Amino acid sequence: MIELRKHLDRSEDKLKSAHILLENNQITDSIGEAYYSIYHATMAILILKDIHPRTHSGLISEFGLHFVKNGTIEDVYAKILAKAETKRIMADYDVDYQPSPKEAESIIKDAQKFHERIKEAINQLK
Repeated sequence: MIELRKHLDRSEDKLKSAHILLENNQITDSIGEAYYSIYHATMAILILKDIHPRTHSGLISEFGLHFVKNGTIEDVYAKILAKAETKRIMADYDVDYQPSPKEAESIIKDAQKFHERIKEAINQLK
């Protein structure tokens, strides 16, 4: 459970960083931090089933298989995860990608919603 707590704490830290970066007009970096907030929240819930994916695609796949497919977590959260990963890749690697502050704000709001839902689910599943 210590590892689970560390991932939840890191998720929260990344969310705070995303807000700070957005406030300082570091749009693409804020998107990356929002994604990593979601990533760490997902890692936390996967730990409940002793699942430790080694890749981002593995994380997405395992989350869908073990928590969305069985109805534990609503499908909208799988979509948030997948969208955030796509936007993070674009923000990190596509030099022509120029997201607006509103787009980044939307991703950060989704990350906050995701973080809260995962914390709720973990508390229910413990």
